[in-house]
Amino acid sequence: HIAMKDLDIRGAGDMLGAEQSGFINDIGYELYQQILEEAVRELKEEEFPEMYQADQEKVKKAEKLFVEDTQVETDLSILIPESYLPSVSERLKFYSKISATESEEEIRQIMREMIDRFGPIPKETLGLFDTVRIRRMGIGLGFEKIVLKGKTVRLYFPSDKASSFYISPLFPILLSWVQHNPKRAQFKESPKYLSIVVKGVEGLKGTFTLIRELIAWVTELKQEQKTLS
Repeated sequence: HIAMKDLDIRGAGDMLGAEQSGFINDIGYELYQQILEEAVRELKEEEFPEMYQADQEKVKKAEKLFVEDTQVETDLSILIPESYLPSVSERLKFYSKISATESEEEIRQIMREMIDRFGPIPKETLGLFDTVRIRRMGIGLGFEKIVLKGKTVRLYFPSDKASSFYISPLFPILLSWVQHNPKRAQFKESPKYLSIVVKGVEGLKGTFTLIRELIAWVTELKQEQKTLS
């Protein structure tokens, strides 16, 4: 929806041509993206094979992850308020930039830009940055979804029970963290999901701290296993 709104504001550009500006609305944004990606891939394979090879290396690296993305859900307000940034096109631009960040430095660069241009960042927007951080770290831990409701966080493992995640060292390490924190955390199993439920978590900051704690636990135990081997 954000991408479609962005196109409505800026226009689709010369790629579709002035005579075909309604084309994207007819086929939908997702199908348009698919057609465009296929065309780019064909060009890279046939005209720029060296570029395609570099992309393939990135894909192989990404395949080591157990989930492509981590969905973060919360009942808290996380957004860029209209009162802080009135321009719709500017808000969409920053939403896109924030979503595309891949490192803490990129997040801090965007935060500095927003402070320089618009003043102190509102609480709701700081929550948005924390959500992006949580999402990025959640991918590395193999969580398919992270849900924060009230003071309870539920961390969902991959829904595909055949996922290699379940035979990786990461799964038992995360379960060992639950066993070492019985007052805070519980392992839950349902027909569709396996998850960890953690209580007493204070908002997005608390969720961020929890995920960092899990990363530290995983890193420490992996290092111990490596030393023993």
